[in-house]
Amino acid sequence: MSRLIFDASTLGGTTTLSSDDAAGNFTIAVPAATGTMSVKDASGDATFRNITLTGAVLAGAWNGSTITVPYGGTGAVTLTGLVFGNGTSAMTAATAAQVVSVIGATFVTNATNATNAVSATTATNIAGGLSGSIPYQTGAGATALLPSGTNGQVLALTAGLPSWVSVSGTGTVTSVDVSGGTTGLTTSGGPITSSGTITLAGTLAAVNGGTGQSSYVVGDVLYASTTTALSKLAIGTTGQVLTVAAGIPSWATPTTGTVTSVSFTGGVVSVATATTTPALTVAGTSGGVPYFSSATTWATSAALAASALVIGGGAGAAPSTTTTGTGVVTALGVNVGSAGALVTFNGALGTPSSGTVTNLTGTASININGTVGATTPNTGAFTTLTSSTSFVPTAYTETVVASGTVGASATLAITAGTILTATLTSATPCTFTMPTATAGKSFTLLLKQPAAGSATTATFTSVKWNSSGAPTITATLGKLDIIAFVADGTYWYGTASQGYTY
Repeated sequence: MSRLIFDASTLGGTTTLSSDDAAGNFTIAVPAATGTMSVKDASGDATFRNITLTGAVLAGAWNGSTITVPYGGTGAVTLTGLVFGNGTSAMTAATAAQVVSVIGATFVTNATNATNAVSATTATNIAGGLSGSIPYQTGAGATALLPSGTNGQVLALTAGLPSWVSVSGTGTVTSVDVSGGTTGLTTSGGPITSSGTITLAGTLAAVNGGTGQSSYVVGDVLYASTTTALSKLAIGTTGQVLTVAAGIPSWATPTTGTVTSVSFTGGVVSVATATTTPALTVAGTSGGVPYFSSATTWATSAALAASALVIGGGAGAAPSTTTTGTGVVTALGVNVGSAGALVTFNGALGTPSSGTVTNLTGTASININGTVGATTPNTGAFTTLTSSTSFVPTAYTETVVASGTVGASATLAITAGTILTATLTSATPCTFTMPTATAGKSFTLLLKQPAAGSATTATFTSVKWNSSGAPTITATLGKLDIIAFVADGTYWYGTASQGYTY
């Protein structure tokens, strides 16, 4: 091991250590652990090369070249702000984008002192805030401070932002007490001037929603004894019933008894086991009718003949029936037709050969088997006419049903008449729906174009036409087409006569 001794009073120039030391490394050690080694020239500077220092440089200034990053330096001469590492290259002052890339887009997660915090989860001090100030958002990414209000004010929204407002009608409660009033209740514990409990006691009166009753016995019934009070009705005894006495409910023992025997006098009804379990039986003649054979006795007549007239027998006599002879005429009591009565001719019933029907009612069928002259119904209607000879109606008029002006669709009905009239709407084609195609039915339609506006067309559902096809409605204002229809039970068949002026 080599040893180098410097004589500070005589050493000058250059001292070269021997290269015989294979390691090529030399250590200058200060013997005392607390000693200090100073290396400097007359100007106070020291120059080192390939020197490793253990400990701290306590004094002096570094006048050498910049220490690079691989040697523990920054590689920079001047740095301001945050330092940003660039690998083994020299460090640089961090840009805003570099700060965001390292810290994150929220910039700050916890700020203990911030003059401008764009995003912070915790902020214990905001620059510019006064005591009592409240921060609030004025918009996206914008914050403002609401100064503290005055005592008694409340926080409210004004134009969508928080603000302090004064509320009128406030004050200080110094005492609270409660009164039972007319409820029937009493109170204790009041007035309360700081804290305490108010206790209610008593029975709530009926006029205040209570019952006015404080105790009950099993079976008691409440009822209104006046318009403002409820009373109790004590339970009755077994077998009693609830009734009314002097206008109020009460229990009463009903009047009861035992039936020992049942009987019936006057005929028709018989009684079996009258003293135990009575059984009543009504008996009579099948097909007969019950009648009074005396003022207090019932009886039944003999069986009445089917489809016959019933004729009373008089006092005490049974009714009977008859179908022919003067008894029928006698029973009818009339031999001349009158309103509502059966029709007879020449004083006898039978088949008339001539005459005048003066009144028809009901819906029965009338068979005409001969020549009937001047058949003139005043009221009623024939529903079926059947004749064994030719039937020639004269001087009759079909009923006209006026449909008025029709729109885009209309239904033809022939229940009220078989002459139908309809007027088309200007420039509006109409589709007519036909009635049920009942065999033998027929009707005529008088179809008019409007008098003014624009002529239009019409079509008919479920109608068969001749080989020429469905007629084209006369397309002239003020014209009328007559279209007749007849049904065979399956289809309607139509014909048209057109171009009339109405």
